[in-house]
Parts: sequence; C-alpha cells; structure tokens
Amino acid sequence: MKKVFLLTGLATAGIFAMAAEVPEPQVFPDTYLYAISPNGQYGVSQLTSGLKIYNFVTGQVDEFFNETVYYSAGIGKCVSNNGIILGSSDDVNAEYFKDGEWYTLDVPEEASSTCLSNAITPDGSRICGSIGVSEISLDGDALMQIPVIWNATADGYGEAVKLPYPELDFTGRVPQYVTAVDISEDGKKVIGQVVSATGMLCYPILYTEDADGKWSYELVHPELYTIPGLEFPKYPGEGPEQPQAEEYMTVEEEAAYNQALQEYIDSGYTLPYPMATDFLSAEEKEEYEADMEKYQKEFDEWNTAFYAWFDAFDRVLAIAPNDEFNSIRISPDGKTYGYTVSVSDLFDPWAASTYNVWIFDADSDVITKYNQTGDLNLSYLGNGFALASSSIQAVSNSYVLKDGICDSMLWWMNSQCPAYASWINDNMRFSYEDIVINEETGEYELVTIDDALMTGHATGTPDLSHLALSVQNVWDYSTEFDAYLFDVKAGTSGVQSVRPAVDGEQVIYDLHGRRLNSASAPGIYIINGKKQVVR
Repeated sequence: MKKVFLLTGLATAGIFAMAAEVPEPQVFPDTYLYAISPNGQYGVSQLTSGLKIYNFVTGQVDEFFNETVYYSAGIGKCVSNNGIILGSSDDVNAEYFKDGEWYTLDVPEEASSTCLSNAITPDGSRICGSIGVSEISLDGDALMQIPVIWNATADGYGEAVKLPYPELDFTGRVPQYVTAVDISEDGKKVIGQVVSATGMLCYPILYTEDADGKWSYELVHPELYTIPGLEFPKYPGEGPEQPQAEEYMTVEEEAAYNQALQEYIDSGYTLPYPMATDFLSAEEKEEYEADMEKYQKEFDEWNTAFYAWFDAFDRVLAIAPNDEFNSIRISPDGKTYGYTVSVSDLFDPWAASTYNVWIFDADSDVITKYNQTGDLNLSYLGNGFALASSSIQAVSNSYVLKDGICDSMLWWMNSQCPAYASWINDNMRFSYEDIVINEETGEYELVTIDDALMTGHATGTPDLSHLALSVQNVWDYSTEFDAYLFDVKAGTSGVQSVRPAVDGEQVIYDLHGRRLNSASAPGIYIINGKKQVVR
C-alpha cells in the first residue's frame, strides 16, 4: 500500500478544530477487522488466507492460516464480550473459538452441506446460525438451509434448536435458503433472509422469542414483495419429459441409426442428416407419434401455466427491493434492522448494480432509505445508527448513517474527535492507479492518482465508542488490508467541531455532538456553527 503522508495537516484541511490530545489509533498491518466485541476488547480479522483473532487489551493475537483447514468468520455480530469468536471451518462446520481452541457446534445427524454459526449475544449465552438440510443444488425445488439457535450450557453449547420458518416462498415455491444471520443483545430477536426458489430475490424474516420461550416468525414489510390484487398461480413444477425416438428402437435399429450419424459426420456433414424416426418400424413410429402428440398437449398446458406464474413473478421482480444475500443486520437493542438493497437493470446485464442501505423500525412501518450515494453497503448496525461502505474498487470509503443523514466518516469523526479526524486526513490518503479516457486521443490510459482519501470498511461497538476502519488499495495487489482502531470515547467531550453548512443547508448539533434533523425541542443547539437557544 502506497501511503502518502501529507505535510499540510490542519491548515490544508480547513475544517478541523483543535482538540485535547487523544491516544494514537492502533494500526494493524495485513488486517481486515470484520467485527469487534461490544465492549471493544476483542476483534476478528477476515482475510482470504484465514483469520486473526485479537485481544486489544492484552495484545494477544491468534492466527489461523492453516494449509489444511480454512476458517471464515461468522456473518453477523460474531464476537462476544468474553472473547468467543464464531466461524466455520471449510464452510462446512459451524464452530466457535474460546480460550485458544476451536469447538464444533452440535448439529442433527441428518444435517448436510454447509452449517454456519453467524452471530452471538454479548454474554455468549446464545448463538444463531443455520444448518444444511440438503446438498447444495440449483436444480429443482430444494431447501438447502434452515435457521437455528444454540443455547449455552455449563460445558459449551447444547443441541441446535430449529427456528420456525415458511415452507414456501412468496411465489408458492420451496425457497432455496431460510437463514438466521444476526441476533439482538438479549437473544430474543433474530434477523435472517428467505431466498426465493429462483435465487433472484432475497427478503427479510424476523424471528421473535416470547416470554414463554416460544419462537415465531414474521415476514416483515411483505407489501414490498406483493402487488395489490395479484395472486400467484400455482407453480406447475417441472415440465413433461419429451419422448425421444431412440427410446422406441430395438438394439439393432439404434446401432444402424448411430452408424448413419457417424457417416454423416465423416462426410463433412454433406450427406443428408439421418432422421431417427426413419429407423423405427411402422408400429414403433405409430407409438412414438402418439406419445409425442400426448406430450405436446401436456407441454402446451404446462407452458401456459408456467408463464402465468412467471409473469406474476416478473411483475414483482420489477418493483421489489432485493436485499443482498447475507447483508442484513439487527441492532443490538433489537429496535431496528437493515440491509443493503441492490437495484439492477434487468434489460442490461452488463450494467453495474446500484447499492443503497435501508433501515427499518422493527415495531413500526417506518423505513429510512439512505440513497445519497449510488454505492452504499451496510457494514454494521448499532443502536440508533448504521455504518456503511462503498464497494471495494479503486477507492472505498465509509459513512455514518443516522436519522436519515449520510455523513462521510471524516465529517462524522470531526464532530466526535477532531484530533482523530485530523489523523485520518493526514494518514489515510493513498496513491492508486486508475484507467481513464484521454479526452484528446479518446484512448484509455493508466494514470496515478495521489492523495485519495480511503476510509474503507467500517465496524464498531453499539455506541461507537470504538471504531475500526480497514483499508486496501486494490490497485496494489502486493498489499493486504491495513486496519485502524480508534478509541473514539477518549476524544469525545461535547461538541468540539461542527460540519459547516453548504448550499443553504442547516446543520444542527446538540451539546452531545449528535447531529439532528431539526431543533424543535427546547434546548441549546449549535446551528451552522453558532450557539442558539430554542425555547
């Protein structure tokens, strides 16, 4: 990674206020901090070559780059406050790491294929994930994964408890997957996804445990995947099998037919193409033609039924949001959940998809859509905020999403801790190579771009007192990710700086440094950099 350390500092930035000295952020080379524990003590790094597990307090690092076993981290909040790390080995066994050892979670004997441990409560008392119920297959209607939880016992975790789930997707077919991806801090709410039978649409499913320990599920906001008055016809299943003339031949007739095919090939395809029906007897041909007539009638009926079903599905597909597979999270307090929504051009398969983040209130119909950029992927959901990142391309940057406002990481950090904002501005700028079009010649050229701000992938604690940014310059393939861990609370004390208004925008902060949409309640606010009292 080619780092460019700026010498201009605060004077060039022009937006940072001076602040008290705060601890330097911790820098971890060749590290991608995928998740950190709610108390900020532990973290897990996920790289293509394996895992690193960090204890940030003691400095201990456990590395797993085994040539025979590949470990991958859990998808959701996969690190507990007591150092339990969730993962899977070779994407087959659902496992957890504790006190220097990996343990395999119990799954039913009939479980097959991939089993995943995805998210854990802060105290380690409950894990959510999924187990395989059939081999990975894209043929036919086959449910491949179902949601489960594991509850802690005195010596580990008990048997997998299956969560209830829909047996059919919204189209009336068997879904490919029903998953459990993330869990609330009390373990009573779990968020997952239903993947439609076609695999072309994912939508959220919320599991809830009641006071009696009974689990139920709901398909939240089903109106997003339905059209008023539209009823899906029954899916007709696989079409009828077409008869083949060879099936009606004797052994001698089939041999003669195959010989004629070979002679046709040997002639350089100049001989007349041999028709299979010409090698049937009169009785065989009559039977074959009768079966073909029956097949054609059955096929026409099936084809009509299939396209009636597909037309309904295509209408929904054109208007429904598609949440990215596994990109769904629930807040620790269980009050919100969110996911990355992808929008593709169905008429141009080569066009790049657009990514946005939608946040849902779990107890109401409120949906907050963050569409400010065309490339926004959810990376973490905390209490009252979300973290998102642009795709890892030439330049990847992170954002803080709150109350409908999408702030860049630099702006947000400046409102919390100007010293860290200054550090980011000075130290997280990189040079990279890009391909651009020369306006004079019209030809593509490889150019070097200097001083590009890259804040990368962001994750944090539920209150954002600790924040991790992981950055890779993908145009320099000799480097891995570098991770930066910020102790934000060490530099946070009220409002230390504010983001200036642009284009007539009103920028409002309260005295805790929280940016607001309005200053409607009585109190003291910082509005466009000036203190104002609202009575």
